[in-house]
Amino acid sequence: MNIQADEKFNYGKKLALGVGLRAAKYPHVLLTDADCVPPGPDWISTMAAGFRNGRQIVIGHSPYAYQPGLGNVLERYDGVSKAMQYMGFAMAGMPYMGVGRNLGYTSELFFNLKGPRRHSNLMSGDDDLFINEVARGRNTAVVADPRSFMATRPSPDLLAWLRRKRRHYTTAAHYRLGHQVLLMLLPLARMVFWAALVYLLVRAHWREAAIGLAVELAVLLPITTMAMRKLHAGALAWFALPLEWLFLLLDPLLYTSTILVKPKRWK
Repeated sequence: MNIQADEKFNYGKKLALGVGLRAAKYPHVLLTDADCVPPGPDWISTMAAGFRNGRQIVIGHSPYAYQPGLGNVLERYDGVSKAMQYMGFAMAGMPYMGVGRNLGYTSELFFNLKGPRRHSNLMSGDDDLFINEVARGRNTAVVADPRSFMATRPSPDLLAWLRRKRRHYTTAAHYRLGHQVLLMLLPLARMVFWAALVYLLVRAHWREAAIGLAVELAVLLPITTMAMRKLHAGALAWFALPLEWLFLLLDPLLYTSTILVKPKRWK
């Protein structure tokens, strides 16, 4: 199907998504983007297997491809850390988002909710906002098989990635309230942990500081490392702690910038 460009109106991919789904011959759809590359011939069958047992949503992983440069390290870490979070919560029965670069759902689910129409004025969110509204533990599956990992072309430079990341923050305010609170508490808890550890060291409470650091290094860091390796991002695990510290500072700054300077809206 080919949708001709309109000189007056930029409909974006949301119009194309709705038109394509109406023209779809089968009830299950699998989505990706034009700048993505499948890992091999088994991508479709591996993702489609997630629709078994009456599941209506299949959440997959879409890592950013490697290229030299600091911006790529940050983008890949950000992508895999977000994937660990939303895939982990979905596996625990509390799905809250998916990425349109590797996502499946039924057309019935899409049209029953009228797809992303109620968010059509936003520049992003055709995937995660829709999933946030319709996904529940009973109707969602997660596919973490490496044969399903859809590689995504990375941003060309650091500024391009920052613009993309900032744009994606505009969707978070439209999540269900419980999810918004949860996504705020998780980084806040990490900030409190590291701040408390620094306080203990400054106050020379060596025993308490050693216990906290031991829990981090012996329990939490190995779990993070194993998850990153499973998602084919093991090389980033060596920098997991400094990257986490950086993002604990960067994320609030970017989020605040979306409040002070409103991003453009979808026309």
